[in-house]
Amino acid sequence: AARISPQDARMFRPAAVFCLCAIAARGGDMAWERLPPLPDTRGVAAPFAGVHGGALIVAGGANFPDRLPWEGGAKVWHDRIWVLEKPEGQWRDAGRLPRPLAYGVSVSTPDGVICVGGSDATTHYADVFRLLWTQGEVQTPLGAQRALSQSACAAHGPPGGCSPEGRAQRAR
Repeated sequence: AARISPQDARMFRPAAVFCLCAIAARGGDMAWERLPPLPDTRGVAAPFAGVHGGALIVAGGANFPDRLPWEGGAKVWHDRIWVLEKPEGQWRDAGRLPRPLAYGVSVSTPDGVICVGGSDATTHYADVFRLLWTQGEVQTPLGAQRALSQSACAAHGPPGGCSPEGRAQRAR
């Protein structure tokens, strides 16, 4: 898996601040309503989340399922995908991510929920993938993953170029 360098990670900070400011600026005309809690009783931090096909998709995330961190609990990363089709509905188990993953960025688009980066207990990833809610199931088209990863890799322009899968390579 591709790793994000500390220099690259710093590049994402201004984008995150911009997104938060944009959300705050629109806050006046947004309506909030409580949704049913996720089936995981502790919930999850930093999942990929977005809306596609009229459904809310929540994928991955991390939590401390056994004990809280100040009680010596160990963080666990998750790969579960949950879908909520209606605000008054119930969450559906919609499958799993290829690996446990949290702390990435996700954006809802008409073409699916675009998911970028993320990490697990040992690795930071630069992968890009898409989650689609189509005909009652989450789909992740493999060809779209490669194309998105290649586009993201080419736009960033790593010194070593990109692999066929769109992963950054080190300069030799």
